[in-house]
Amino acid sequence: MCVCVCVSQVLMPPKGTTERLMKDSADAPELLKRCLHRLEWDRTQQRIKQEEEDRLEEERQAMGSIDWHDFVVAETIEFDAGEEEGLPEPLAPRDLVAAVKREIYGEEEMVAEEEAAAAVRARLHRYVAQRIPLNPPT
Repeated sequence: MCVCVCVSQVLMPPKGTTERLMKDSADAPELLKRCLHRLEWDRTQQRIKQEEEDRLEEERQAMGSIDWHDFVVAETIEFDAGEEEGLPEPLAPRDLVAAVKREIYGEEEMVAEEEAAAAVRARLHRYVAQRIPLNPPT
């Protein structure tokens, strides 16, 4: 901070600061308890940060120890010329997500969710149609 800002905050402290300082000076055990709580919190945060840094360093070391140029092809899969004809068209990402959701949540829940989404879209279209006239006055 700028020296001017610091001096101005000392000479004209924000509202409530002097009252809080007076209260803290009168109740030393409570102030000590708050300080210890803050110390514990700081140590916990430092430990969490250190654990995350250690984990990232271990991951970096593991990735660095892999020789990416030394590998062996285990198997080659070959497709015959006529084999592709019987395969369905690839799914769009949206359809793939819907299929996975149906598999996870079940058909009834997905149908109910799709109906709710359709109802919301219909309400939105009605709202937009009311707010934006199709034939604006000339």
